[in-house]
Amino acid sequence: MNSKMIYYGLILLLLSGCSFVDLHNDLQEQKQLTLISGEITATPETSQPIAVVLVKGSNQNLEVVQHIALKQPGRYSFLTPPDTYRIFTFEDSNRDSKYTALERIQRTSFISATTAGSHHVIDIKIPPRPSAKLLAEIKQIQQAGIITTHNTLVEVGTTIPLDDPNFSRENAGKGLWQPYQSVKEIKFGLFFLEKYDPNKKIVLFIHGVSGTPNQFKPIIAELDHDQFQPLVAFYPSGFPLPLISRYLSRMVDELYATHSIQPISIVAHSMGGLVSRGVINIQNSHKKPLVDSFISISTPWDGHATAGSGLKYAPVVIPVWRDMVPGSDFLKTLEAPLKDTPHYLLFGFRGSSRVAGKNSDGVVSIASQLKPTTQSKASLVRGFDEDHVSILTNEEVIGLVQTLLKENL
Repeated sequence: MNSKMIYYGLILLLLSGCSFVDLHNDLQEQKQLTLISGEITATPETSQPIAVVLVKGSNQNLEVVQHIALKQPGRYSFLTPPDTYRIFTFEDSNRDSKYTALERIQRTSFISATTAGSHHVIDIKIPPRPSAKLLAEIKQIQQAGIITTHNTLVEVGTTIPLDDPNFSRENAGKGLWQPYQSVKEIKFGLFFLEKYDPNKKIVLFIHGVSGTPNQFKPIIAELDHDQFQPLVAFYPSGFPLPLISRYLSRMVDELYATHSIQPISIVAHSMGGLVSRGVINIQNSHKKPLVDSFISISTPWDGHATAGSGLKYAPVVIPVWRDMVPGSDFLKTLEAPLKDTPHYLLFGFRGSSRVAGKNSDGVVSIASQLKPTTQSKASLVRGFDEDHVSILTNEEVIGLVQTLLKENL
């Protein structure tokens, strides 16, 4: 890296001094959390949706701390403050997120997750029928009728307008600089912009670093809303990219578990393309992948050199930087085969900067956008005389996105 690039990167870092203080405090808070994860299996095997519920307290006063829905048995994870917990998991065959007598169920014994920073691996097997002891316990819980709901960290399938204040630039910035704190204060997850319609094809829009869903407003406005239903992701972009991809994929699974959705299309901008590719990798490992087409716009497929400067010179490191360094372990995982998911690669070439270089869109170098191994797997590669932001408002880009989505119906 040349001295000018390092110098320019350092100026940006110094200008963000207050943000680094926030980031330091945020990462210290992260160390106070504990991770509980594992794999759900069932005997005999099932392809039914699975509910996983993390609770604490006694049967007379249970508090639901977090809950997730899996489209079928598989891996789960909870990031939560230290405490003593139990996990209830059941086959949610009627997709109502409530246990009924005919559904198979299992629960763990008490999990002593009381040490900050610890990781507890708890695998759970759902048996053919629950034990008499468990049935009696469930009956006791139902009779007590005292189950309170706590913050579940993310929302999946909530309807919210695109211009909602939740999608503000301020919230996006907090998601970058204070990702762990932001999940307590801001609504993150997958949001419908209109009431869910099972007869329409879902198009999921995924923003980039410090981005918001409303950046896609020009593209969403031109969607054929008789055929397509927009779904937007909003996530804290400071988190590690594998974590973001894993959680977004899990949310897509949850939509399948609760709404029985059909495979979706993804439209992503900038770093959102990397996140999307991680989601597709995870989905392609499933028996029934839920992504059937993918459009990326101005994505840094070979990472960004300034992330390396951040790792070397910043007083505190944003977790996402480690995954954005060219040649990072995460970027290498994105070279896996796409299987049957066509990838349409759109890039911009107007602009230059000391950070991205002369041959760039002003933010991402053309070389990174056109990484050879990514190009070789793309079904279409198309360039536009636009910069990193203006490409989302280009009429030709908007028209091409609409055409590609319709071709994949």
